[in-house]
Amino acid sequence: MGMFDSLLDKFDDLKDEAGEKSRALLGSTLEMLHEKGDGLKDLVDHFDAKGLGDKAKSWVGKGANLAVTPDEIKEALGPEKLQYLALKSKLSVEEVTSKLASHLPGLIDKITPDGEMPKVDLKEHLSGLLAKFRK
Repeated sequence: MGMFDSLLDKFDDLKDEAGEKSRALLGSTLEMLHEKGDGLKDLVDHFDAKGLGDKAKSWVGKGANLAVTPDEIKEALGPEKLQYLALKSKLSVEEVTSKLASHLPGLIDKITPDGEMPKVDLKEHLSGLLAKFRK
């Protein structure tokens, strides 16, 4: 099973409309992390600046991933990023925050399987995966 297959399995049935929106959200989130090659660091920094760094760092590190609430997602990402993700996925901001609260810890955990920020360029690290979502 590929690195992200188990994560994809956690999303809704990707053949129905809700699943397509979930898939679009996952793809848009990956694009956000892919930007400039330092999107993951930026994301962790956003959480840290809002007093939620322990949660984001748990997703990167080895061990259990701390849970995050939709309100914490809203606080950390801010309205601009959430609106972007909502528009790209055709979900409401509330749906985006709820789905990200459920799936962002696992996504970050899968991107950082060694328990630390990737040493390779994150753009290179995510390029193959992004191709699956741009079909």
